[in-house]
Amino acid sequence: MSTLRATRPVPSIGSGNRDRIGPNAILQLDAPLSHHIGDRANPNLLEAAGIPLPTGEEMIPQQHVVRAHAALLDAHPKLAATIATEAGVGTAHYIIENRIPPPARTLLRYLPTPLAVAQLTKAIQRHAWTFCGTGRLTAHIQPFASHRVEFAIWNNPIARGRCAPHPSCHWHRAVFETLYSTLLARPFHAREIACCSCGEAACRFVVDQS
Repeated sequence: MSTLRATRPVPSIGSGNRDRIGPNAILQLDAPLSHHIGDRANPNLLEAAGIPLPTGEEMIPQQHVVRAHAALLDAHPKLAATIATEAGVGTAHYIIENRIPPPARTLLRYLPTPLAVAQLTKAIQRHAWTFCGTGRLTAHIQPFASHRVEFAIWNNPIARGRCAPHPSCHWHRAVFETLYSTLLARPFHAREIACCSCGEAACRFVVDQS
């Protein structure tokens, strides 16, 4: 296992050359939509977006995800941030329960924090293509700054077509925060400090223990 050190931005393996995203980017909207709006909210959202309900068995076109999240903002502007955040939490828990083997989950809980942060960050980079689509993920680790990780999703397809006064990638932010807090069994917080929807080239996130 390698020693943790500060790194220069490293492109994630597999990112930037696909137009597919994991189906949970849409599937996990169902529960919070039903809770906050009603049982017909998710079918109505998909109908408005002009996309089918994913089967959950395969990756889906990134354009379907873009349309679904845009439809959420259009239909429920006051609740969109809350719904996207809860969907991000649900997505992270799905990943933890279904994509990370139990021995790996146990190891991350008991590793020293610097090593656990390094290993989880590497895993996220390896699988970035599942949530970046045609975007590209880079990461910096700053081990002496509250075990701080800085992520950037360049040309983020979910955000680049929006126009917002403030960073608006609540789904991504919640996924990052939940993965680190739950898998490492330590309190981590994520915040978005720049966004493609505000005219930036990348959506930038900071994950740390501050």
